[in-house]
Amino acid sequence: MGYFVLGLVLLLIVGGVIGTLLWTFSHEQKQRRQEFRQLLLHRLQTTPPQHFDLLGLADQAGVSAGLARQVAEELYGQFFARAVADARITPQEQRQLDQLAAALQIEPHRRAVLEHQAKENKFLEQLHKAMADGVVTEEEIAQLDQLRETLGIAGTSAQAEAVSLQVYLDQFRKLVRRSTDMEQGIDYLARLRQVLRLDSPQAREQIQREALNIYRQCFFEIKQDGHISQEEEKMLKALQQLCGLPDAAVAPYLQEIERIRFLERCREGKLPSCPTSKLLESGEICHWEGPATYVWETSTQTKSVDGELTITSERVLFTSPQRSFDFKPRRIVDVALYGDGVYVRTSSRTGTGAYLVGDPPLVEAVLVGVVRKHKFLVSEQFSSERSRHIPDRVKREVWARDGGRCVKCGATEYLEFDHIIPFSKGGANTTNNIQLLCRKCNLLKGDRLG
Repeated sequence: MGYFVLGLVLLLIVGGVIGTLLWTFSHEQKQRRQEFRQLLLHRLQTTPPQHFDLLGLADQAGVSAGLARQVAEELYGQFFARAVADARITPQEQRQLDQLAAALQIEPHRRAVLEHQAKENKFLEQLHKAMADGVVTEEEIAQLDQLRETLGIAGTSAQAEAVSLQVYLDQFRKLVRRSTDMEQGIDYLARLRQVLRLDSPQAREQIQREALNIYRQCFFEIKQDGHISQEEEKMLKALQQLCGLPDAAVAPYLQEIERIRFLERCREGKLPSCPTSKLLESGEICHWEGPATYVWETSTQTKSVDGELTITSERVLFTSPQRSFDFKPRRIVDVALYGDGVYVRTSSRTGTGAYLVGDPPLVEAVLVGVVRKHKFLVSEQFSSERSRHIPDRVKREVWARDGGRCVKCGATEYLEFDHIIPFSKGGANTTNNIQLLCRKCNLLKGDRLG
């Protein structure tokens, strides 16, 4: 143990010494660099360019040729940046720059790099000014385009592209939220993208990824209330065009739109018919039938039984070897949709309870449609319908907080805005009580809290 402690102490001492030496060396390098810079500036002011000897001056100052060239390039870059501060270089400035580059022995390819960096910095400076109020206007886009042409900036460095990409994506997000004219928005983004030179494969890939995220967010916000109007569908189509998304990228969402429409028709009373093994009365139509687990509460415990649920135009039937019953749709006073089933409350104890089924949204829609036809009720009277009406502000805050992913498994598709405390149990449509869950995790959650 003593040897271990001694070794550790020695290691700390050696590490401290090495750290001190490195700091001292770095400090001396910075000081030597600064001194040579000052010397170089003085000689440039007092020595004719044709008599200037950079490497000779470096040898005289006791610095390496590599350090001398680095300082020379920094100085040239600063002089060139001053020359393009007004976005133009006069013939006199050009002659002075040529003489300076020759005196400092700046190689042609390095000179081109330094000048391009200075021009890009000037362009980015103007871009940041345009972004000062958060919006790049059409006039500012034209000014940026003119500046790029005046400076003669052809390509774009990776660093400048990264800055430009963030500006573009910021304008993209704001445009989607505020634009009422998508066609005008498409033209605006095309011009901005062209001015910012965002045409590399990496930039295009990131733009499309962000575009799909925006489309997904808008889609999941719209579909939450179980209704997609023609205006909302038109907006999604325009958004697809605005984002430049191919049909294959949005195909899953278009399929969900068709399903939402089908469920909406069911809630309105336009119900499907299906075959059944049950004996039906004359004129009675079966609208849904399938396996189900019925769960109900007694005064002391929760019980469940597996069986079959049948919903017809006249009755709701549950049959199993252990327990069977039926009741009229007009006796239903509330329907609540959970991840793994539907909770039904009737005007009596018969039939009140949860029905765990394979497709809860469809069963809920059929039940609502049947009740609506019997009682001429609007579906908003049921918990399942009221729980969908989450304010847009809340949906956006939840989406941003949860990162557009299921909080349980991280999935990014088939997302639903889930009530942590179910709406039927007093849960509110507030940010703190709403979370993003994928359909699978919502199914596993059922009516449990959290």
